[in-house]
Amino acid sequence: QLKDIIEKARSNGVFTGEYPQEMFETGNDNDLVKAVLKAKKEAIVYRVILLAGKTPDLAVLTRDLSLYL
Repeated sequence: QLKDIIEKARSNGVFTGEYPQEMFETGNDNDLVKAVLKAKKEAIVYRVILLAGKTPDLAVLTRDLSLYL
């Protein structure tokens, strides 16, 4: 679900901050960039995303999510 939300948010001008699994497995920004670039887009697993935008825009993106996954 997070990948879908990220794609929809980007296409609607909503700011996203993304925390892929590689962020928790690397120790510095350089290693993180290398790991993300090496991973195929479809293989990236997002653990956390941040969304910033107008409340109605965010509500459309998140309305189907449960509070706890």
